[in-house]
Amino acid sequence: MLRGTQTFHRSYALDAPDALGDVQLPVDAVAVFTALAAGFALARVMPRRRHRFPAALPEEIQGDFTQHPGSVYLDCAATSKKPHVVIRTLADAVLHDANVHRGSYGAAAAATAAYEKARAVVLSFIGAPRDGAVIFTRNATASINLVARSWADSRLGPGDEILATVAEHHSNLVPWQQVSRHTGCTLSVVGLTADSSEVNLDELLSSITPRTRLVVVSGASNVLGSALPLHVVGERARAVGARLLVDGCQSVPHCLPDMTAVDWLAFSAHKACGPMGVGVLWTDGNVLKEMQPVEFGGGMVESVSASDSVFAPAPYCFEPGTPPVAETVATAAALQYYERVGVHRIQAYEKELAAHLYRKLSAVSGVTVLGPRSDRLPLAAVSVQGLDPQDMGLLMDQLAGVSVRSGHHCAEPLHRALGLSGSLRFSGQFYTSFRDVDLGVEALREAINLLRSGNR
Repeated sequence: MLRGTQTFHRSYALDAPDALGDVQLPVDAVAVFTALAAGFALARVMPRRRHRFPAALPEEIQGDFTQHPGSVYLDCAATSKKPHVVIRTLADAVLHDANVHRGSYGAAAAATAAYEKARAVVLSFIGAPRDGAVIFTRNATASINLVARSWADSRLGPGDEILATVAEHHSNLVPWQQVSRHTGCTLSVVGLTADSSEVNLDELLSSITPRTRLVVVSGASNVLGSALPLHVVGERARAVGARLLVDGCQSVPHCLPDMTAVDWLAFSAHKACGPMGVGVLWTDGNVLKEMQPVEFGGGMVESVSASDSVFAPAPYCFEPGTPPVAETVATAAALQYYERVGVHRIQAYEKELAAHLYRKLSAVSGVTVLGPRSDRLPLAAVSVQGLDPQDMGLLMDQLAGVSVRSGHHCAEPLHRALGLSGSLRFSGQFYTSFRDVDLGVEALREAINLLRSGNR
C-alpha cells in the first residue's frame, strides 16, 4: 500500500533529528498511523531515562512539556498539560486526515487502524476485563449521560433507587436527577463523615440495599482530594444485584481504580494529558447487553432500508456519526506516555507532592484545607474566612502568574454541605514540582495579606 513519497515536517514522530528539517520519506499510510496508535512514535520521542528518586520526576520530564517562564500552572484537575508527543501525534493525525470505517483507500484504512488501536490502548491502561467494551464519546459528561439514557431510563422505575454521594461532580448527579424525574425511581444521596473530611463510607455501604439498582460514585473527589475504595463499594453493590458506575475523571490520572467490580467507568482524556473532545466509557460485557442505542444515524448501523435499520454491534452502535479521529489517536499517545514514564513512579511522586501541598497550605495562617489530612491526591481546595476565592485567585494570577481554580468546581451540593459558597483549589500532576507548589502557596499568602489590608 505504498503511496509514493510525501513531505513530513521534522516534528513528525518517526522522522530524524531536528537538523534535517523537512525530509522526503516513503510512506505506508497504514504503517504510519498504526505506529502512532501502537506507541512506536513515543519510543523515539521519549528516550529511556535512568530512574531517580520520586521527587526528581518533574525535572526528568520537564523537556517533554512546554514551559512558560513566569507562570505556575496549578489547575491540573480542570485540565492537564499536554506533553509534546501528544501535540505532535494530534497534529500529524490531522495532517494525514481521513475518515474512519468503510474507506477503501490507504489513508482511510490507516485512520481506522489507528482509531481501533486506541481502544486497545485504553483497555490495557485501565486494566479492565477484555470482555467489556471501550466506547468513545465527547467527554465524561457524555459518557455518564449515555448510561443514563441507554440503560437507566429503560430499566428503572418506581421502587428502585439510585445511590449517589454529596461529593459528586454535577456531571454525575444532574443526569440521575433527570432519570429520577423520568422514571419515578428514587435518588438518594450519602453525606460526609462527622468531621466533613470525606464521603462517609460506612453510610454508603449500609445504604446499598436490595432496592438499590445503581450506585454512582466518583473514584476520587475533585474538591476533597480523597479516593473511595471502589472494590469495597463494588463488592457490596454486586451482593445486592446493583450496578456500579464510576466517574473516573480524577482517579484515572492519579490512582487507577480496581476494575473487578465496576460496571461502567467514565473519564475525559483532557484530564489525563490527552486532548479535549474525547471521553471514554468502559462498559462491562454483561451490562453492555442491557444497553440500547439512543443516538442514531450513520456509522452505527449494519444495514438500512426505507422502513427499518439493523444496528451495528457494540461499541459501534453507541458511536453515531464521524468521531474525533485525530483526538482519539492522540488520547492513546497520552496514555502510552503515562506508561512510558511509569504509572507506579507517577503514583509514588504524586503521593509526596500531595503531602507537600497539604503541609504548605496548612501552614498559612487563616487557611482551612478541605478533605482528609493524609491519603490524598495532589489536589487541595482551601477556604479563607472572610475572603472570596475569586478575589484570591485573580490576585494570585496578577501578582505571580499562578493559575488556580476558584468557585464550587461543579460540586455545589458538597460546598453547601461544608457551609461554603466556593473554594480555591490547587491541583498538580506528576509534572508539577515542589517549587511550583511553594510558589503557589507564597502567592496565596501574598494575596491574603493584600486583601486583608484592603478590608481594614
